[in-house]
Amino acid sequence: MSLHSSRLFTLPARAASRRTRQWLAGLWTLALIAGQFGVAVPTAHAEATAIQRGAYTEYAVPNGPRNLAVEAPGVVWFTASDVDPNGVVGEGVVGAIVRVSPPGDPVVRYRVDYFGMGRGSEPYDLDVRGGAVWFTLRGAGQIGRIDIATRDVQVYPIPTPASRPTGIGIAADGQVWFAENTGALGKFDPASGVFTRYAFPAGLFNAPYVEQLRVQNARNIWFTLPESNAVGNFNPITGQFFVVPTGEQAPTGLALDDAGRPWVTARGSGAVGRYAPGTVSQWAWFSASAPDSAPTGITTFNTPEGREVWFAESNLAAVGRLVTTGFRLDRRETLPLAIGEPGRPWGVVVDGEQHIWIADMERNVIYETVVPIPRYFPVIGKSSVS
Repeated sequence: MSLHSSRLFTLPARAASRRTRQWLAGLWTLALIAGQFGVAVPTAHAEATAIQRGAYTEYAVPNGPRNLAVEAPGVVWFTASDVDPNGVVGEGVVGAIVRVSPPGDPVVRYRVDYFGMGRGSEPYDLDVRGGAVWFTLRGAGQIGRIDIATRDVQVYPIPTPASRPTGIGIAADGQVWFAENTGALGKFDPASGVFTRYAFPAGLFNAPYVEQLRVQNARNIWFTLPESNAVGNFNPITGQFFVVPTGEQAPTGLALDDAGRPWVTARGSGAVGRYAPGTVSQWAWFSASAPDSAPTGITTFNTPEGREVWFAESNLAAVGRLVTTGFRLDRRETLPLAIGEPGRPWGVVVDGEQHIWIADMERNVIYETVVPIPRYFPVIGKSSVS
C-alpha cells in the first residue's frame, strides 16, 4: 500500500480547542467514509493552533493517540486508535505533529500529517530511524513503513497467522524487530523483504503477550510481558532467551537509559523499576504516587539534577516524575495534565531539547512540557528525600 498527497487544509489562526477537535474530527470522518468505500485514503495535512494550558502546550490530533516516537525536536510521530472522537469504529491512524512556529513565538502553530491505515488495523507501536517511521498494525497482522521525506507508506503482512504485533524497535543495522503475540519475536529485513520468527522456549514465560520492545544493541533485545510479571531478553547472536521476573504486577512500559539498563513501569502495582543485575531482587523499585495510578509509558534521561524518569499515570490523568541518583530517590512528583478533566495518558517520550511529550488516549491530544519544570506548575503529589 502506498499513500501520498500534497493537499493542505488550514484552520483559522486562533481557533478554540473544541473547534480544533471538531475540525480534525470532520476531516477524519471524510477519511473514514473513503475507507468504507474501498478508496485509498491519502495523506492529510491539518494545520491548527496549539492551546497553552499552564506549563503544557496541547496539540489536538485525530482519535486517541497511544504511543509516541521522536523524529526531531518539534516533530513527534504517534499511533492512534480505530475509534474516532464520536465513538465510531473505523480506521486507525499513524501521524506526526510538526511544530511550524519559529522558536520563541508565543502562538504555537503546528501541522498534523496523518495516514489512514485501514478499518480495524489497530496501529500500536512505532519507532523512527534512518529516515523512516516503522510501526505495527496489531489488528491487521502487519508492520509498516513511512518514508519521512516522501511520506509514502508501505505495509508488509507478517507470515504468522493472527500474529497481532505490538512492540517494535529498529536495530542499528536497520533490521526491524517486533513482538508477535503468538509467543515469538519477529525480525524483518527491509533489504531482502524476509521475515524471521524466533519462538519463545516452551515454559519460559507464563503468557506470550508482549507490550513494548526496545533494541539495546546487537546482543540485547528487551521486551515487557505484563501477563507474565516479567521482562524478557533475546540475544540474536546466540539465539538465547532469558527471563527476568519483576515480582511486580504487569510490567508495561519500557525505556533504556544511557547505560543500556531497562526501566519499566509496573502498571498493576503503581511502581517504576530499574534493572539492577547482581542485587538480590534484580530490580530497584520506586513507588509512584499511588498504588492504583497504573503507570504505562516511560522515558528516562540525564540532567544536572540527576536521572529524570517520566511516566504516564493513566488512572490519575497525570504524568509522574522521579529524580534519582543511583538507587536513591531524590524527588517524586505527580503532575496533572488537565485539571478537572478526565484523561488516559499512555505514551511518553523526550526529544533532544528535553521537552517531554505525552499522549492522552481519552482527550485526543498530545501534551508538550519542558525540563526544568516552571515553579508555578501544579503538583498534586510531591516528596523529596535528602
